[in-house]
Amino acid sequence: MHTLPHDGLALASLEEHLLQPGTKGLPILEPLRQGAIGVQGWNVLNADTSFPVALLKMSSLRHNLDWMRRFCERHGVTLAPHGKTTMSPQLFAAQLGNGAWGITLATVPQVQVAQRFGVRRVLLANQLVAPADIKAVLALLKRDPHFECIVLSDSLAGVTRLAEAVAAAGLASPLPVLVELGLSGKRAGCRTLDAALTVARAIAGAPGLLLAGFEGYEGLLVTDDRTADLRAVDAFWRSWWRWSPLPMMRACSWAGKSCCRPVVPRISTWSRAAWPVPRPCRGRYASCCAAAAI
Repeated sequence: MHTLPHDGLALASLEEHLLQPGTKGLPILEPLRQGAIGVQGWNVLNADTSFPVALLKMSSLRHNLDWMRRFCERHGVTLAPHGKTTMSPQLFAAQLGNGAWGITLATVPQVQVAQRFGVRRVLLANQLVAPADIKAVLALLKRDPHFECIVLSDSLAGVTRLAEAVAAAGLASPLPVLVELGLSGKRAGCRTLDAALTVARAIAGAPGLLLAGFEGYEGLLVTDDRTADLRAVDAFWRSWWRWSPLPMMRACSWAGKSCCRPVVPRISTWSRAAWPVPRPCRGRYASCCAAAAI
């Protein structure tokens, strides 16, 4: 029985999922429907379950969901929480039901799981590079026109790869792409303003792609000096924030429909942040592409 918000996600099939002996934490000796777990009467304190076993206290979970929703409202933060740790459709539904803008995920298989259970908007917080992964994401977008997946890029080669794949797939709407901002010597992202602007121009000019904004990950600025870390994080964001609100120059058309709209709001995953190229909506269509004055 579900006791958390659904937000329209298709959770009923989880109740019928057949758990097999060997499922972590469950003391089952024969297959058991997932929906039947609640009537087993297991008590962890009596060692009725196998160990180790993870527990979520419902009252604490509800408190945290409500606290985070109110925190975001108070500070004007739009949240796309990371779903990669739990990979729980039930928790996705509860987070979305408490105001989350979307779910952030790390791999394409995770995106496929979220879409299958009805998550409508995903931020893929990794660059879409492998041909198999690109094909899989574009297949989801083509099959489900109500599904949104925002991806990252930090190179001209990456932009070209995405544009060619989108053209081959024949999507009905453009693929939104965020320019990934990085740190010198770290794993990914544009290292300089010039590099970021070059990638942004390429995305804005590529058929089938939509420049959705800019994204960065400050989590790698971690040392043993917390004060210095906070200063470094603040400097990182301020250096990009100076130029991120770029003016809209023109609207383009896609499939005969045109308008200007923000693709993503300023959002946080609490480990990443993204902000859009501002494009105030003046049209009535959900799909459009625009070029910024960059």
